[in-house]
Amino acid sequence: MYKRRIIRFVNNNVIYFQHSDYIKPGPRALKRALFSVTLMLIFFEGAMPMLRSGRTIRTTGGSSRLPMEILGFDSVINRRGTGSVKYDAILKRGYPESVLPLWIADMDFQTAHPILRAMQDRLNHGIFGYDEPSEAYFEAIMGWWADYHRYELRRDWILASPGVMFSLSLAIRAFTSPGDAVMIQTPVYYPFFKAVEANNRRLVTCPLLYSNKSYSIDFDEFQNTIQAQDVKAFILCNPHNPVGRVWTPLELEKMGSICLRSGVIVLSDEIHCDITAPDHKHTVFAGVNSRIEQITATLTSPSKTFNLPGFHASHIFIANRAMRQAWMNEKTATCEVTVLPEE
Repeated sequence: MYKRRIIRFVNNNVIYFQHSDYIKPGPRALKRALFSVTLMLIFFEGAMPMLRSGRTIRTTGGSSRLPMEILGFDSVINRRGTGSVKYDAILKRGYPESVLPLWIADMDFQTAHPILRAMQDRLNHGIFGYDEPSEAYFEAIMGWWADYHRYELRRDWILASPGVMFSLSLAIRAFTSPGDAVMIQTPVYYPFFKAVEANNRRLVTCPLLYSNKSYSIDFDEFQNTIQAQDVKAFILCNPHNPVGRVWTPLELEKMGSICLRSGVIVLSDEIHCDITAPDHKHTVFAGVNSRIEQITATLTSPSKTFNLPGFHASHIFIANRAMRQAWMNEKTATCEVTVLPEE
């Protein structure tokens, strides 16, 4: 029964929202960054072109190309004793081994074969020196977002990061000052609270409305909260975790217009953008219109779509040149990773 439900769950592309670990910029996260660069290059330069060339199935936005023959949903793989946070760490939290862990956004299906082959090819090469993204890396990302989400990225908008929460914390520091108000829509992914407060910003909440088993936005309250609290930045969860709403273009345009009028920067977490129900199409917030695009930083990662959270690989898209430079400056100030060795 459990296995059949899981297979149905994946084939129907039902949105999958659960908590994952909070990554705050700091020595521990930054030590992963060089490793993350290598893994990102393996995925985007090696595996992504193969994934994009598969046969058509239905997924976000209609027909998309993902080779179903490589996805083995019938194999049960023992993950205990592998350092898995999902299975091994629950014992440290006081739970018995018999408990089925469903608390973290981490699937039990084996990673798609093109990804495994790309990783194996790099391992067979046997040299793991300094890496920098090639054109294939940028083309793979731009191609994916154009094909699946109808959003046209430019190469220089794409900035690499070891994690979405890492990117978010840097963005909070880059675009606001200590004591500034940063707004979230509750209920929402719990690390958002930590990201605001740990960076000495003032947390402001704007609750979503719950009625008839669905959540919606009170736009009057949204605007009033921004004005009354002098909000400087808004963290948008699009699609929303954990309520499961895929915000419509109209809802996004309304929020964007209010933020534009109020001078609010929007940090849009779109990590779940590829995993929506067939009848619900994801809309990129920055893609609503060019004015909204100029106040937005989009945070995303292949980790949810392809079950790769262990890669610690993500990226942030920033169209506004001044905002992009501010984020890069904050990354440098935090502890920039040197891709090429100094002479």
